[in-house]
Amino acid sequence: MNEAAEKTIETKVTVPDQDARLLQQLGLLALLRRGLPVFYQGLMRESDEVLRIGAMAALLELRAIWSDQAEIVAASAHRGAVKRRAFPFFKSVFEYELAERVAATPTEDFDALLTARMRAELALDYKRMLELDLELFLSQGTPEYLWSAERAAERFGGWRAAVPVFAASLLVRPMDPNGPFQLLAMLRNANQATLVERICASFEASEVYKAEAGVFRAALLVDSGQHKEALKRLDRVPPNALNERLNTLNYQLRGEALNALGSFRDSYGAYQRMNAIEKATFDPRAFYKGIQQRSQYKIEATADDPRSASHLMMLGFPRSGTTLLENALAVHPRIETFEETEAFSRMARWIERFVPSTGQVPTTLLQTARDKYFDELDRQAQKSADSMRIDKMPLSSADAVFLNNVLPSVRYVFSIRHPHDVVLSCFRQSFGPNSAMENLRTIAGAAALYDFSMTQWFSVHSLEDDPSVVYVRYEDLVESFRPTLERTLEFIGVGWDDAVLGFVEAADRRFARTPSYKKVRSGLSIGVQSSRENYKFLFDTKETAMLKKWVKHFGYAD
Repeated sequence: MNEAAEKTIETKVTVPDQDARLLQQLGLLALLRRGLPVFYQGLMRESDEVLRIGAMAALLELRAIWSDQAEIVAASAHRGAVKRRAFPFFKSVFEYELAERVAATPTEDFDALLTARMRAELALDYKRMLELDLELFLSQGTPEYLWSAERAAERFGGWRAAVPVFAASLLVRPMDPNGPFQLLAMLRNANQATLVERICASFEASEVYKAEAGVFRAALLVDSGQHKEALKRLDRVPPNALNERLNTLNYQLRGEALNALGSFRDSYGAYQRMNAIEKATFDPRAFYKGIQQRSQYKIEATADDPRSASHLMMLGFPRSGTTLLENALAVHPRIETFEETEAFSRMARWIERFVPSTGQVPTTLLQTARDKYFDELDRQAQKSADSMRIDKMPLSSADAVFLNNVLPSVRYVFSIRHPHDVVLSCFRQSFGPNSAMENLRTIAGAAALYDFSMTQWFSVHSLEDDPSVVYVRYEDLVESFRPTLERTLEFIGVGWDDAVLGFVEAADRRFARTPSYKKVRSGLSIGVQSSRENYKFLFDTKETAMLKKWVKHFGYAD
């Protein structure tokens, strides 16, 4: 066994405060300067079982277990992550008695854990999913279960519940560059600037993750309005130290800083480079093809579905204020919102699977597809059955023809923002990849998608006197919050409740599904966000000319 590493590792006294505890644990990263074995030896002394077992598994893989730790390892063989690594290790160093003890030690029933995790996922029991993800990690010692635990923790209890899991994932796999990025990005998205700064300082003191610390310090400078300093900070980060995700954020921050400094063409160039970093893995045309296919289904008029009376959809276009509106409505005691669920996809996919080649949708197939939609919302519901339910899925405005045929009596809350601001904001945002979002990597692509979506929507609906739609302008929502919400709530069918005024605090506890959450958690004080005046050079081109009709259609001055 390797006994060359020093055995005396100093650890600080545990502090009950979560932030202090987090920083204490991250301080162990300084041991990486002395090599992975020394680092993991320090981690093995932690009280947290996930850290301890994760470190033990890593040390076994590194063949860096000390002789006097053999008993500790054998006693920990009830955890599968240790057992599956300890047996070959002891056997290789001729410790056959220890290998026999390890072999005879019963461990967790992996299949039972996996089955329970699957059932918890189907039940959307995020607390149980988190518990089982951690158990699965202790059983296998592989990082994918910690990554899954990160997601479950944030969905269960927001960023506060997720911090310890993100930290554990980072510490157990310190060479994975996603670890520090994920932790810092989550905290920045939660507007926890002080904690982000303290973590960056900890990384710098430990001489680890220098690129991550540099980029996120620049992010804090951008967030606080120190744009020149942010650019200087970014310039000090060696380009070859930036992985794909860090480089994406690097150019996004540069774009934001240059925009604030009035260098609009340079800002546009930075955002172009941001969008060019990630290689396309989805065909942007697939989104259009799906819409067109669904709009051509032959669906006979049927009786109203009674469930539609208590269900609405929130549509519009990304970056139109839908996240702000949804978060405000979500805290109303008589409203339950659903943010970009699988309900629509489940309904559409059912029809797609069984529709005859003629495109004629039989009544029985239509009814089953409707059941799939409402059943999915029932499955995800947390509030009482008499709540009004609102399904937020902005880009489904492009599916207006299909929705009108399948759910003709559903009502809509539709968000409007100046088309130029919408297209520009989409282009400047880094979205998760899919066929729809792939269209937003260029101004021309975003403009075309916007035009297509609005054309589809207004082929079915009208802007004035449409009894099935309430239109909510982003500017009105920000500048005249209460009257705009009162009008929207009246359309939905519920009265005003002061609970909606607490949407910022509620958003702080929610899982941030979209990039807009950072601003939502800042509240209304940030005011109306608009940059279109500075980017007229983007909207005086043939590629964006089609937006002019929508500017006029929505009654904007320019």
